[in-house]
Amino acid sequence: MGLAAPSSQSLYDEIEELRERNRQLEDMLSGSAGSIVLDELTPAEQRVFNCLMKHDRPSTEMLHHAAQRPGATDATDPKIVCVFVCRVRKKLQPIGAKIQTDWWHGYYITPDDKEKVRRHVEQRQVGNVRTGSQQGRDSGSGVHQRRVQA
Repeated sequence: MGLAAPSSQSLYDEIEELRERNRQLEDMLSGSAGSIVLDELTPAEQRVFNCLMKHDRPSTEMLHHAAQRPGATDATDPKIVCVFVCRVRKKLQPIGAKIQTDWWHGYYITPDDKEKVRRHVEQRQVGNVRTGSQQGRDSGSGVHQRRVQA
C-alpha cells in the first residue's frame, strides 16, 4: 500500500505555480512594482533604492537580494550591498535625502527623506513635460534623458 507517484503534469503545474510566486516575491522585495525612477542610478542601484523606498527598515539580506539581477543564478558577495548603498547615498546628496545605517540590521530612509525624493521626482517630471514641449520647437536644446532598466 504505497503512495501514488504524482503525475508529470501535476509536478509541472506545481513548478509553474512556484515560479510565479517566486517572481511575485522578487518583485515585492526589489520594489519594482510602483517604483520611483532616478535617472542617475544604475539598474542595480535602482533596485536597492526602490527596496529602501518601499520598506521601512529593509535588512541587509533584503537589499542583497534586491541588488541581484532578476533571474540571476550566480552568487554575489553580500558586502556588495555596502557598495551600492554608498553609491546611492552620493547620488541622493543633491536632493538632500540620506540613507541611514541601522547597525546589525540594515539601512533605511526616513519618511521625511522619502518625501524629499518623491517631491524631487515630481518636480523633475513636471520639468520634463515642459522641456519636452519646448524640444519640439528647439531641437538644439541638448536635453537628454537616460532610461533606467529595472
